[in-house]
Amino acid sequence: MANMKKIFLIIFSLIFLLSSYVATAENEISLYINDIPLPCDVPPIIVNDRTLCPTRAIFTSFGASVLWDDKNKQVNIKTDDTDITLTVDKKIAIVNSKKVTLDSPPVIVSGRCLVPIRFISETLGCDVEWQQKDKSVRIKQKQASISNMKLTKNDDDYSEIQIKYNGKKEPNIFFLEYSNCIVMDFYAAKLDFNDGNSPVDNKILKEIRYAQHPGFARIVVECNDKYEYSISLKNKILTIKVGEIPDDEIDFDEDENTDNDNTDKDSVKDENNSKDDKDETDSDEKSEEEDKLSAIEFMATRDENNLLVILDAGHGGKDPGTIYTNEEGEIELQEKDINLYIANKVYSILKQKGINVKQTRNTDKFLELSEITDIANKHDADLFVSVHVNAIENNPDVSGMMVLYNGDATSGSYGIDSKTAATYVDKEIADIVDITDKGIVSRPGLWVLRKTAMPAILVECAFITNEYDRTLLSSKKSLNDFALGIAQGIEKSLETMKKNITEAKETVKTLGKSKINSSSKTTNSADKKISPSN
Repeated sequence: MANMKKIFLIIFSLIFLLSSYVATAENEISLYINDIPLPCDVPPIIVNDRTLCPTRAIFTSFGASVLWDDKNKQVNIKTDDTDITLTVDKKIAIVNSKKVTLDSPPVIVSGRCLVPIRFISETLGCDVEWQQKDKSVRIKQKQASISNMKLTKNDDDYSEIQIKYNGKKEPNIFFLEYSNCIVMDFYAAKLDFNDGNSPVDNKILKEIRYAQHPGFARIVVECNDKYEYSISLKNKILTIKVGEIPDDEIDFDEDENTDNDNTDKDSVKDENNSKDDKDETDSDEKSEEEDKLSAIEFMATRDENNLLVILDAGHGGKDPGTIYTNEEGEIELQEKDINLYIANKVYSILKQKGINVKQTRNTDKFLELSEITDIANKHDADLFVSVHVNAIENNPDVSGMMVLYNGDATSGSYGIDSKTAATYVDKEIADIVDITDKGIVSRPGLWVLRKTAMPAILVECAFITNEYDRTLLSSKKSLNDFALGIAQGIEKSLETMKKNITEAKETVKTLGKSKINSSSKTTNSADKKISPSN
């Protein structure tokens, strides 16, 4: 009888625990960024009628860097134009050296710092919506628009283009050496007209192309040669000057001068491309077959015998990344040093194999995130690999290695997509290093994965906050093993790229779509062909 009572109590306890788990799962709040689910190891919570969300997950999704200061229990966040310091259990935040009062203090939950969603929305300039039906927090970036483009100067030695753009930040800009193209990516912006191209055919400019992509709009100015250029944003007008810019040239900065009718004879875009045109035909919509052909044609322009890898050692200089201090408060490990050691080893291995590789840094030097992606884009690299170390505040049990990639970019027009490259590198490390394999994870919000034109991955080698992982990060043998795994994953990625590029050239040759010069990269790439396709 006593045994029966014990069995009954055990069954009752299991039912109670299971019911509690189900109730918790049903009440869990989900998080969306621009209508895309954002995976969080710690979901948002509600405290005193205030919704608190994970700091790192959200801010890194918008390209910010997030650093945890364990000694002072602070989170330091840096965006393009904002520096933020948040202190756990304190209602005062520092934003660009000014004090800001929060409606609820940041808290630590399961090793993650959570902050009020209102503060996040105000800081990032986003709209936030609570949906009771599915218990979700939805954060939407306010979308800028590009409404018009005009060729305002058309001289033999100087050209000027003005773009009507109501965004606050200048676009991400890089120059493609092989095709003399000035490329401008307007993130969180949309074109108010359809994709297209406008031939200019003067001495300076050849063509202007424009296309909408998921999450950004791209405008490409193709020049006839390499010319000096400048770009400035003033009064909602982005001005691109190319050629011998006159010393007395004044920026076009009066709003009323930019509202000319779009049928102006110097308008860069064709009015027939307006999205409001009711006579739009099926030819305006790219078919899936055309998308595939476009990717194949671009792939065929790559040089399979000279593929370039950009290797990035995360952090550096004044930015130590995550750190580990012992009980005496002494710094024992700094992420920037570990990243550099591994990256230098990977570089040596690849060089010995005859692989074309460049580094963003090979010394203890600080680079802005924009500088890192500029290096990759300006060199027209084929693959970008960034080396990092992970951390999770106040949760030392979390251990393992993972490889991050941009899951929003799925095209393989470089011969491979980021997900495949991440899979290769992850498997090679897991086969060599005795560490928990957390697999590959899509993190499209990370700057270096979002603003690189080529396939890009970020390797999180281990958790500096975990005791076992620290033994690996403190061992040169283990660091060498990490480097070997990364190098072998890169080598496998390049083999796949070489195979696919060779097949693409044969396909293009068979179809007779274009002539490929295998010794150099062609300059005939249309806008869709030079779009980010990682």
